[in-house]
Amino acid sequence: MQKQTFWILLASLLLCACGGGDSNPSAKRNQIITAVISAPIVVKVNEEVTLSAADSNSDADSPLSFQWSIVQEPGLGAAEVTSASAATTTLIPSMEGIYRLRLKVSNGTVSDIDEYEIFAEYDEGEGGDKDIFPPDQDEWNDPDVGYSGECNYANEYADIAVDLNEQTPPFQE
Repeated sequence: MQKQTFWILLASLLLCACGGGDSNPSAKRNQIITAVISAPIVVKVNEEVTLSAADSNSDADSPLSFQWSIVQEPGLGAAEVTSASAATTTLIPSMEGIYRLRLKVSNGTVSDIDEYEIFAEYDEGEGGDKDIFPPDQDEWNDPDVGYSGECNYANEYADIAVDLNEQTPPFQE
């Protein structure tokens, strides 16, 4: 009788340790979500870009929800996602530079995040350099800084050095 009690007690402990059995064992197993952004890497300024989460997936049968956001842009308000909660949305970059996008995909229980960088550039012959000066001025003219100097700009796409005349700026010590 003691052997039988021992085996019943052992079986009870094993069932308790594993949760006693689950009526839906696949519920825990199917909680994998993968967020995937599909979009071009290089785009043109002021042209509509399609962003897609169609390759995002889940092993669960529950519907997915989407949340798009811009986490980095070259200037405040340089772009806006048109449909922040849709699987496919659009973006129109208004400035040249890097736009970092974030997509959060969720099934209500678990979620995953993907980030993606898009570089917006001007068309050949178009550019933003002239936009930094007033319409009647085509060069830098700040009496506190001076009329010349050197401007160095470097990023992952190009290294640019600009000589702004050879004059000495009027700095005072």
